[in-house]
Amino acid sequence: MRYPFEHIRVKHREDIPFIEEDFRKRRRGEILHLTLSFIKTKEEVKKLPFYVRKAIFLSGEKPISWNLKEDFVKPLEKLFALSEINLFFPAPSENVKILRERSFLSGIKAFRPDRVILYPEFVVVVDFKTHYPSEKEEETLEIYQNQVCDYMKIVSQVFKLPAQGYLLFIGPPKVEKIGEVKIK
Repeated sequence: MRYPFEHIRVKHREDIPFIEEDFRKRRRGEILHLTLSFIKTKEEVKKLPFYVRKAIFLSGEKPISWNLKEDFVKPLEKLFALSEINLFFPAPSENVKILRERSFLSGIKAFRPDRVILYPEFVVVVDFKTHYPSEKEEETLEIYQNQVCDYMKIVSQVFKLPAQGYLLFIGPPKVEKIGEVKIK
């Protein structure tokens, strides 16, 4: 039996570690993202190691190939130590509705913010990012900001409430307010 890619050869073997490193960074980001999607309230942070293992399992990864504490738990604990985090992960007693990874349609385009928190008077839209872009990646930051602006517009229209938008960076932990959309 012939494999469809058996004719492909790596020209420079020294490039392989970089490809693997990029893949591993992407997988780590996916696992962090999935872990955050499991957590509704700040009280659930106590179960962080459980949610990390669950995300790793659902990602098809082997826990043994990761340092769970260093790669996932510690960065997320630092994130949850930020004072602004309460807006995105409210106490269970608050009168809010939390939507995680929910799609919204605008015409033929679908928008999927990581987290939408419906407060009685306004809506908060949050998009998670693994790291803050470097100066070389300034264009990437602008793309992220525009993405959140689009999310705010559609969510404000859907719920007929003013919307606030934020980027939540995991490493180093940082919250960046993108802006607000008022109801017209």
